[in-house]
Amino acid sequence: MANDILVSVGKMSAGIASAIIILRIMNLKSWRYFQEYNRLQGKTFVITGANCGIGKELTRQIVTSGGNVVMLCRDTQKGKIAMKEILQKPTPTMGTVTLRRMDLNSFASVENSAKEIIESVPRIDCLINNAGVMMAPFSMTEDGFESHMQSNHLGHALLTHLLLPKIASFGSPQNPTRVVFVSSTLYKRGNIIEDHFKSGAVTPENFDQKFAYSNSKLASLLFARELSNEVKRRGLPVIINSASPGMVYTNLGRHFNMSWYQKLFLLPFFAVFVRAPVEGARIILYAAASEKSLHSNGAFIQSYEEKPIEPKFDSEMCKKVYQLTMDAINKSHS
Repeated sequence: MANDILVSVGKMSAGIASAIIILRIMNLKSWRYFQEYNRLQGKTFVITGANCGIGKELTRQIVTSGGNVVMLCRDTQKGKIAMKEILQKPTPTMGTVTLRRMDLNSFASVENSAKEIIESVPRIDCLINNAGVMMAPFSMTEDGFESHMQSNHLGHALLTHLLLPKIASFGSPQNPTRVVFVSSTLYKRGNIIEDHFKSGAVTPENFDQKFAYSNSKLASLLFARELSNEVKRRGLPVIINSASPGMVYTNLGRHFNMSWYQKLFLLPFFAVFVRAPVEGARIILYAAASEKSLHSNGAFIQSYEEKPIEPKFDSEMCKKVYQLTMDAINKSHS
């Protein structure tokens, strides 16, 4: 009897495993890939959060394809380890990689890093605002903002604002330079709350851990859309887009607390649908360098396609978020 049960369980487990493998292969075939690696050669990319996850994989793919990367990392020790791992596998077209410390949760750190980059980096072809935090417990930055909002949005907005003149100076109408905000479809769960853009307004009592990530990603997406309009009005040869890499297995989810049985229940789903960093990075590279995305501006790119955003997040809301953001970063670093 016991042996029969074990045999049945073994057959069922083998069947489930086979089904997962088949679905995974089918899913991989349906995912298109970025293949224009020749367009990375000789170009310089500035990447935040470049020491792990998608940021590290972006750095690896760009550098091994002949591009140059400036890694911006809060933890320089982890950055050095990542850089060493990337450089241990050289290619004939190897580009260069440099490391600089920058903490998005400090506007002073962002300003110092931007100043160093402007003075020492010969050119910038693309800024990739990649770093982020998700489901972290409440934390207030030295500038008085909740950490999700500053790390995921306000810090990147300030960095983009400071580097934009240099980025624009190397673009042309035929070959514009680019800024990519790494986004998420979870923006759909977000809300724009004006107090989140005010220093000291978010407290442990009114902080909502479940929606902090979505709120910050919505703010980033709407800011990017209006920034693209501002760039057009000023006649700058820069493309501004947001791109979602999809569900990617990285340490972004390190703050999730799941029981063993929840993890076991979700394992088949993760095995089929969650991308590896190498796959997620390719979608970001599509927004950052592909000829096919040259005509996208202010777009939300998901799975290599430009997708419409929720209708409720209209142009007026984009303008509102842009102004709230500029007021926040201007007051804090003026």
